[in-house]
Amino acid sequence: MPRSLWLLPWFFVWALAASVPYRNQVVVLTYHDVAKVVPPYTDTVSPATFRAQIQLLLHKGFRFITLSQLRAFLGQGGPRRPVPPGALLLVFDNGYRGIYRYALPLLRRERIPATVFLIASYVGRLANDLTWKEVRRMQASGVFSFGAETYNLHRAVAVSSTQTLPATVGRPLLPDGQPEPEPVYRRLVLRDLRRARRVITAATGQPVLAMVDPYGQYTSTFLRLAREAGYQDLFTTLGWPVLPGADPLRLTRLDVGVWNATPSSVLSQIRTVVAAAEAGRYQPPRRYVYAWP
Repeated sequence: MPRSLWLLPWFFVWALAASVPYRNQVVVLTYHDVAKVVPPYTDTVSPATFRAQIQLLLHKGFRFITLSQLRAFLGQGGPRRPVPPGALLLVFDNGYRGIYRYALPLLRRERIPATVFLIASYVGRLANDLTWKEVRRMQASGVFSFGAETYNLHRAVAVSSTQTLPATVGRPLLPDGQPEPEPVYRRLVLRDLRRARRVITAATGQPVLAMVDPYGQYTSTFLRLAREAGYQDLFTTLGWPVLPGADPLRLTRLDVGVWNATPSSVLSQIRTVVAAAEAGRYQPPRRYVYAWP
């Protein structure tokens, strides 16, 4: 074989690596549902769109990593370990059945790892959500790992006559017009978060160390309760790459799985936040709460 042909595969690998826009960072890509019907203004993408987005990222030389690799990158549980250039972590919120039907076959074929954050009480109960049988099959595929998005607190509560907050950060009004006492709120949240870990661990046989903040909102109290419940990694909805030294309780990510996203728009989002991170470090706020009217 001519030496030039023998070297071609290595040159191809080098060319792909050279096209990757960043090193020593992890961009977390968030999806929700993958479905054939995509209503406008929803966090849903079609199977064809999802496939095209993943294939473009692979073609551009991005590398998908596991949640465990992200934890090692942050030095959790041992010495800090590097990630490959163009590192991406793929996650899905809520636990919709479309992940099993449409995302699993592609990810298994391409050997791309992903993590699903389950609202545990919804599993096997809501028509559009995963069943525990599907969760176990996904776990057995070697592609998916699982985290939590509470057991049953992914909902809003009225905190005044005009405003609502997520139940994880808001104390609901009682019939007398006063907010729920702080100790009651703490017990409710802590019990729910512990139950979510216990139920998901029992179903998958794997420890649950990560969760996402419902609606992306958090307070210092909620973060302390999550840590007390046994979670070591919490994800916000704040759009930024995860950099060395990032706070594992306030991990940032990009919401790319929206109804009008295209492969090129996902690529553009990644490149935009990476460029911004290289220009100046971002520190997530200590508290991120906003009330809905």
